[in-house]
Amino acid sequence: MAVSVPNTNTFSLQDVFNAVKDHAPAVSGDLSDCFAKAIPGYFDSNYNNDSYAPSGSLLRFRNYHSSGVAVYYIFAWGDNYYGQLGDGTTTQRTSPTQIGLDSDWQMISAGCIHSLGIKGGKLYAWGNNTDGQLGDGTITNRTSPVQIGSDSDWEMVSGGADHSLGIKGGKLYAWGYNYYGQLGDGTTTHRNSPVQIGSDSDWQMVSAGLTHSLGISSGKLYAWGGNGIGQLGDGTTTQRTSPVQIGSDSDWQVVSAGNNHSLGIKRGKLYAWGYNSNGQLGDGTTTNRTSPVQIGSDSDWTMISAGDFHSLGIKSGKLYAWGYNLYGRLGDGTMIDKNVPVQIGSDSDWELVSAGDFHSLGIKGGKLYAWGRNNFGQLGDGTITLKTSPIQIGSDSGWELVSAGNSYSLGLKQS
Repeated sequence: MAVSVPNTNTFSLQDVFNAVKDHAPAVSGDLSDCFAKAIPGYFDSNYNNDSYAPSGSLLRFRNYHSSGVAVYYIFAWGDNYYGQLGDGTTTQRTSPTQIGLDSDWQMISAGCIHSLGIKGGKLYAWGNNTDGQLGDGTITNRTSPVQIGSDSDWEMVSGGADHSLGIKGGKLYAWGYNYYGQLGDGTTTHRNSPVQIGSDSDWQMVSAGLTHSLGISSGKLYAWGGNGIGQLGDGTTTQRTSPVQIGSDSDWQVVSAGNNHSLGIKRGKLYAWGYNSNGQLGDGTTTNRTSPVQIGSDSDWTMISAGDFHSLGIKSGKLYAWGYNLYGRLGDGTMIDKNVPVQIGSDSDWELVSAGDFHSLGIKGGKLYAWGRNNFGQLGDGTITLKTSPIQIGSDSGWELVSAGNSYSLGLKQS
């Protein structure tokens, strides 16, 4: 399922970002409060100065990389009160349900109760639209995907609590709720259609949280929006209405904005900052941090996902979880909080994880797994019974992407 890349190949940081944007479906399910985040780490993190030396698999997602033929269908399940599943109804689903017949979906992002996707380079949105977070110029909810604008060069999207972020042609766009300045346009004015943020054209990644936003531009980390608990990482608790650079390093690889905490990977090393009430930062304490702190000393982290009050990560193919464990969302078979990363099971072939509000999703060997709260069927196992350990959902092995929202889930799968 993954793309094999000879170990002798070396790619510049920009090459990798461009490869991801141009060729790999991507996902960022970002929620908060009622939500959670999922930003996948797209890279094997064999990082050396300004280049990556892929160790067997540069891009986890593009199994059609050579042929250029994308065959990915979108599936949704769980709560559907606002039409966030996109099946044209508001009916709850307890098993993955295919949405439409199109097979060229490239990216999905489950926000709190709204959804975003990219299909054929075009932006689509559906679900709750109270604050204009769909970006269609209205505040009308949509129960099916609607195209936003006419451009076909969208590269990445991230749905937060009630705001949205996207990258198009390397440029940053934002729309939706803006009370805390989380759109980054220098105001606190809500926007019901995408507005360009600044003039830079080298944005590589974005992640929308509850009231704050994170992004990477030319390998540099930027943050903006709410900062009451230090979730921006600039050493203060001052709200920012425009992107501010965090530190001076230019080797950030991945970021994920959770409820009021943030995660990042830099040179394969894990960093965390912000709210730490339940140990979601993973530093062994429950002390809030206003600047990024390194978590442990390992340098082989490849993926992170910041959820409501819990965090997930993948290190050398192994799954780790930490933070709040109500409903068993960590997946360790208990409901006991953990303030340091703990390995979940013994498998070493985990490929992707996504942390929702009270549930978690993952892909291992192309198969879909879920655990945590299940009151709306968000795990997808056909029941509403919570699970404290990962359980396989169905028997298919063609899952490529998942994104966990607020009591609902999205996924891309080869039919």
